[in-house]
Amino acid sequence: MERSPARGVVLDVSAVESLDSFFARTIAETTRMVGLMGGHTILTGMRPSVAITITQLGLTLGKMRTALTVDRAFHILRDGSQPVQNHE
Repeated sequence: MERSPARGVVLDVSAVESLDSFFARTIAETTRMVGLMGGHTILTGMRPSVAITITQLGLTLGKMRTALTVDRAFHILRDGSQPVQNHE
């Protein structure tokens, strides 16, 4: 982010079948780092099982946005558009 005109980071987790607390913490820390540099993080491709685990662990996504597809995530970053709610 520092060396490019990037507005944010897209994290595609579509290949992730299960989530543990370490991986969840890594995602949260990455989101905070990107935010400190003035960018946005969009999480995309989340499977229902991963969403359930996030809920069961009591984790919150904070300022992280979500999108159903990578294309939609890039559209959000490119146009600065925001979903109707914090999570799509």
